Amino acid sequence: MALADQKCLKKSGTHTAESEMQCGDKDQAAALQPYEYRALHTPNTVRVFCLDPAEVEVDPLTGHLIQFDRYDELAKLDHQQEYIAVSYVWGERDLSERLILNGTENNHCGYLRITPNVKVMLEHFRRRHKKIYLWIDAICLNQNDEAEKAQQIPLMGEIYQHARKSYFWLGLEDGFEAAKIFAYFRLLAVTDFSRTVTYKVRHDHPDADYVKQIRQFLERPWFFRRWILQEAGLSRHGLMWCGHHKMQYDLFVMACRKLNEAENFPETFAIETTVKLCNFNFCITA
Repeated sequence: MALADQKCLKKSGTHTAESEMQCGDKDQAAALQPYEYRALHTPNTVRVFCLDPAEVEVDPLTGHLIQFDRYDELAKLDHQQEYIAVSYVWGERDLSERLILNGTENNHCGYLRITPNVKVMLEHFRRRHKKIYLWIDAICLNQNDEAEKAQQIPLMGEIYQHARKSYFWLGLEDGFEAAKIFAYFRLLAVTDFSRTVTYKVRHDHPDADYVKQIRQFLERPWFFRRWILQEAGLSRHGLMWCGHHKMQYDLFVMACRKLNEAENFPETFAIETTVKLCNFNFCITA
């Protein structure tokens, strides 16, 4: 890792903070040019995106990219600096939103085109007072460099495996009561008998068609991603996000096992895939 990149990852020095402030200035942001990626140092180098904090959710998204050798540096990162790998659905290729990147990687500020889904996702992940280090393919890979993508994509398994944790972004609630759905999965995960849980949910929510709601929830596009086997299966600690609501992935796995065995719950692709992951020992088990 270059000296400048080490400083950016290990502390927020005066120069870094000043660059970020300049990039976030409204007048400068309006005059920014498209961000130009710097070539990766070596075949073992990966980028990590540092997302700046913001007091207000609608504040412009800003941050910077850093490079490090995954073999030499991953083990050196302390608890506060390790990165989080993100699994999500790209959605339509509508690159209508902007992410402002300061010049840590190439000494120039610029903007990166991102999709509305990535924008909303980052706004939810962003913290109020603390930076967060993320690996997101839409940002950390130069999408216009086919040679780089061909070299980096085979490393994605290791990237998720070495991450401190992984975020699984399922999207906004969009009419779903994610809090209740997640509460049901948590309850099911820690209850001995699924029939008991089924009765309890019906008793507490007699007007709720819980089977229909859960099935609709499990039909979200994330559960059908081709990379889910690698991203969810190899992640050490997964956290599922639906809007502002979160749930540990291992609890979801435990609940899926019980639903898979329940006589009165219909088969779904999401449950079947999740159970298969566990059977192959790729994910956290109960």
